[in-house]
Parts: sequence; C-alpha cells; structure tokens
Amino acid sequence: MAILVWLLCLTITASAQSADPPDQRPFLRIEAGMHTGIIRRIAVSEDGRLMATASDDKTARLWSLSDGKLLRTFCVPIGGANDGKINAVALSPDGRLLAAGGWDAYWRDQSKPVEMYAYLFDTVSGELVRRLGPQPAAYMDMGFSPDGRWLAATLSGAQGLRLWDANSGFAEPPPADFDYGDNSFALAFDRAGHVATTSDDGFVRLYNLPATSGETMTPIAT
Repeated sequence: MAILVWLLCLTITASAQSADPPDQRPFLRIEAGMHTGIIRRIAVSEDGRLMATASDDKTARLWSLSDGKLLRTFCVPIGGANDGKINAVALSPDGRLLAAGGWDAYWRDQSKPVEMYAYLFDTVSGELVRRLGPQPAAYMDMGFSPDGRWLAATLSGAQGLRLWDANSGFAEPPPADFDYGDNSFALAFDRAGHVATTSDDGFVRLYNLPATSGETMTPIAT
C-alpha cells in the first residue's frame, strides 16, 4: 500500500555550498516505494551490489541488486511540468556517491538566463554533498570515470560536455567542450583514460581525460 508522506525535496548541508539555495518548503507526495514514471537511466556500482535509477517521477532511487530492495529515495527541487524530471544518474565506482541531474526546477524565471544544477548525494547518509553548476541547459547523461576522479555530464541544447574533478571536491570550474551542434544524450568512459560522447549533431567525440580542472576539452577523434 502506498504511504502518504511529507518529503523534503532537498536538504542543503554545510558542504553543499552555493548562492541562492533551492526552496526549502516540503511537498506532500505519495511514496509508492517504486518509480511512478518512466525510468530514463540506470547506473550500477563497480562491485555490482548497487543500482541507481533516474525517473520522470522526479526522484532518483538506490536499489540492492542482490534482493531488489529499495535502499533510498533521493529528491531534487521540483515544480510543474518538466521541472524536476531526472534524466541522468551516476554512481561512483565505490557506490558512495550518487549524481542526479535533468530539468532542474531551480531555474523558474524565464526572463533570466537558464541556470540548471545537478545534485551529488552521499548514498549512505542520504545527504546532499554538493550542487553542480549552474549550467545553461538540462543534464542528459552523467557518469563517473573508472577511478572515481572525474564526473562527466552531457547537456541539451548544443551545450556539450562538462567534467568535475573529485580531487577538488567537485568545486573547481569544470573542463568543458561547448563546440556541439545539438543535444548530447550519452557518454561513456574506458579504462585507458578516455571519455566518449554522442550527439544529435551526428558526431561521436572521443577525448583524453584532462590532467587538471579548468581545461578546455578538445576531441582527439570524431
């Protein structure tokens, strides 16, 4: 049976620094113990114990793969229509961090430039670790490098690729490639130090991972 509960859609902790934090008011929602919308992405921890899912129901969820049990539900700021739908989810290789992003409800004033955030959570405590952004478009896919150092995201609206560095606490300006002609819906890392992306502009791009934060990303092959 579904349980009617108060869900605080986002809790800002001291480590989740950013100006103008999201609305702190809770929303009354029905918690069904499962997704109630389309699941857009899944991610699995390196040891195969955990799976994360992202959904149009505006939640990300963490599951135990050994028994299928729901371990935790993660909420982001929500609003009407698409605001709060989660397109992308990623798990760090050790399963300790979950990143979720999509159509962020933080940006609501359409007279201002688009500002969308992704959200990085601690899977053990459930606390928000950091907001990532703002970026000028929705997050379409996210993934961690095999060593856990880099968190990558591809964006809608020809906004390309971003990478955040765990060594800086995900705080430094991310290395980026803005030179895309359309939405970028998918990315993948290999173990040799590369990340690849796809785009509706017709190109698959391959990159070397940067040495430091703040670099401009240039494909080594397309």
